[in-house]
Amino acid sequence: MATKDKREAPTKEPTAGKAAMAPLMTAGAGASLGAAVVAMAALMEAAAMRAVHAIFFISIVQGGGETGHL
Repeated sequence: MATKDKREAPTKEPTAGKAAMAPLMTAGAGASLGAAVVAMAALMEAAAMRAVHAIFFISIVQGGGETGHL
């Protein structure tokens, strides 16, 4: 008997992951620090995604073929 897979697929939603924790911060000095941390995490995530895309497209241009060798 097959069971349903309860895992979620990765998402590229900007409100997913660390950024989704921003509304959980309380008002006050901690909230502005929390917002800065969330903003930095979002920037780092965007930079990492850009690097992954660059590596992928470079490998396509270099003609890695189906074997994956560059």
